[in-house]
Amino acid sequence: MDCRSLREAVSSAFSSDVSKVMRQVSENVFEFSEVAFKEEKSAEYLASLMESNGFSVERACYGIPTSFKAEIRGKGPGPSVAILAEYDALPKIGHACGHNLIAAAGVGAALALKQVIGHVGGRVVLFGTPAEEAGGGKVMLVDRGAFDGFDAALIAHPANHTCIASRSLAWEPIRMTFRGKNAHAGAVPHKGVNALNAVIETFNSINALRQHVTPDVRIHGIITKGGDAVNVVPSLTEANFLVRAASVDVMSEVAEKVRNCARGAALATGTTVEFEQTGPVYEPIKGNEPLEKALAGNFAKLGIEFSLGGDATNMGSTDVGNVSQVIPTVHPMYKICEKEIVGHTPEFAEASCSEDGFQCTVKVAEALALTSLDLLCDEPLMAEVKAAF
Repeated sequence: MDCRSLREAVSSAFSSDVSKVMRQVSENVFEFSEVAFKEEKSAEYLASLMESNGFSVERACYGIPTSFKAEIRGKGPGPSVAILAEYDALPKIGHACGHNLIAAAGVGAALALKQVIGHVGGRVVLFGTPAEEAGGGKVMLVDRGAFDGFDAALIAHPANHTCIASRSLAWEPIRMTFRGKNAHAGAVPHKGVNALNAVIETFNSINALRQHVTPDVRIHGIITKGGDAVNVVPSLTEANFLVRAASVDVMSEVAEKVRNCARGAALATGTTVEFEQTGPVYEPIKGNEPLEKALAGNFAKLGIEFSLGGDATNMGSTDVGNVSQVIPTVHPMYKICEKEIVGHTPEFAEASCSEDGFQCTVKVAEALALTSLDLLCDEPLMAEVKAAF
């Protein structure tokens, strides 16, 4: 089959069985709604699905219980293309980031490519990557060599706009634990050391710090333990923070300033403070212009309206950034709802199980599959992607 016939075969797959399977994936993963590293049902469901469709599947790969690797090989040597699936949800509000659709898009692209892989060289691997929202499943996969030998990775993320070249912020998660001394808050408060005051002073100091950081910096936190009873001076309090910036260097510098805010609060209140990095550092997305332009070309051919992006940060943070630091990666955002609906809200969760959201995902999955096929078939494109990286 020539390249045109291969592309036609990939596209035709989406008008039949592939879109039906994608719908089942989207609905089932949405219903499972499992949080980071607890995606047992989602991972097993997706792994079994790929296995039943002729993929060679490895479960719990690289020592991560809720990961999987589903592989299909071509007729001989060639590029290795990774398609990334996410399926973790957020606590309380479920799939308010649309990871059920990310899983559906990944499965759809991989199944469509199976229709033609026997006519080309190389391999396609669907990676099941847990814990994007917290915990960094892809960081663990990168660190353990999962992407060694791969030539490119593709994933698409639902949003309220469509942008090919997304750019993310680095992040570092920090937990602060303050320790003081209990006392009766009404009778002898002067005999207590108030750990809640230390947390409050930390927030106040960070608010003062905000004036003196660059516009790309984001600092946000919550108090996860503020005390046990209103009439007891709190002796143990905790707060979780995320520090973000456009580069790892700036993020690390600001994170140390945030820790200094906590140290100062501890000194002022007579408490002690301990720090814990509660997850891996997420790196920013490293762009790849030839790969982004190839995907943009397929978006255009499919009639998907988009902006190219790439010249500034246009999203939050993702562990896809860590993948992009080791192999060429593309991570478009695509519209499933109106601008006023933003991610990590109940309204976005509703959009991620809507008919419009699903139909948009089918089109984007087709674009991912066609771009993957371009990488497998077009040697000059693959060489250009590698050179740009």
